[in-house]
Amino acid sequence: MKKITIMFILFYLLALTFYFMPSIKFPDVTMNFTNMFITVLFLVTLITLSVLVKNKGIKLFLITGTIEGILVFLINKLESSFFENLFYEVIAFLQYPIYIVFITPFFGGNSILHVNYGLYSLLVAAIYLIILILHNNTSKVIQK
Repeated sequence: MKKITIMFILFYLLALTFYFMPSIKFPDVTMNFTNMFITVLFLVTLITLSVLVKNKGIKLFLITGTIEGILVFLINKLESSFFENLFYEVIAFLQYPIYIVFITPFFGGNSILHVNYGLYSLLVAAIYLIILILHNNTSKVIQK
């Protein structure tokens, strides 16, 4: 189990490092097969970790990823309506660290989809939610 956790941390850091600048510069960046490959590695290790390890930290990470993906989507949708509002500016500023931590490691998938960051954040939230459901259901089976 420690090996899977270490692999998850390594692939998370690899994906975060590899996608940091492309996710900020998108759509003005070219994406290739390597981008998708790193995302798949990260996704496989996240699924493997969530299925094999019953841990509150993993569950919290998945719940937070789901909520934050939805939050970034909602902020993106409100962006055009409240662009001049100071309160919105503060909230919009907070979305960037959230986006980097939870959405950027999955950014290679956008090499296929080519959608804006708000919609992609919602898709990543759905991925986190599916993995959370897998985590809740399979960990009970493995525990028995």
